[in-house]
Amino acid sequence: MKSSRRVFLASLFFATLSSAKARKICSLTPSQPAGPFFKKDNVYQISDMTNNGKAKGKIVSIQGRIQNKHCIPHPFSKMIVWQANAFGKYNHDNDLSKNKIDPNFDGYIKLLSDED
Repeated sequence: MKSSRRVFLASLFFATLSSAKARKICSLTPSQPAGPFFKKDNVYQISDMTNNGKAKGKIVSIQGRIQNKHCIPHPFSKMIVWQANAFGKYNHDNDLSKNKIDPNFDGYIKLLSDED
């Protein structure tokens, strides 16, 4: 009797563990305002906005995964990343700030995620 109870409890434990994994929900990115608004003819499909390190400021590397709400990777997602330059100036005509322009900083790029 003890043996069958032990098998039952072990089975229940693993079933609960499997069920918990199946119910795992990834947290979704909060909604964002409309945008970005940029000069659409200047969006490059590269992965370096620094013009091979010529732009001013610290180089930042960003990594992550694009997943659906069930934590499954969404392969080959198209992304547009945009960023202000080291002086806080966006490469857009509507940025009316007096911050400096960095001619070596593009400000936005197109990226494509891989299969994972």
